[in-house]
Amino acid sequence: RDLHKEYRRQRQMCIRYSTNGDQVLLIDDLIATGGTACATIRLIRQAGAEIAGASFVIDLPDLGGRQEVERMDVAVRTLTAFEGD
Repeated sequence: RDLHKEYRRQRQMCIRYSTNGDQVLLIDDLIATGGTACATIRLIRQAGAEIAGASFVIDLPDLGGRQEVERMDVAVRTLTAFEGD
């Protein structure tokens, strides 16, 4: 998947559906490096909405994505984690 297209699609979605004062919960299936989640958080904030938190089904903790999202002052919840060998 082309990351530039994904970023652009998420930006369009955030701007279209998020407005000043909205609270948004970011939900995704997987957090690995946190790149997509952090980009999405920035876009949601640019649209004037607040991030209520981020939830993921799977965390790959060895890749550090959770910490990247938490550095943006966003609470993270996951259902399960798969650590590397």
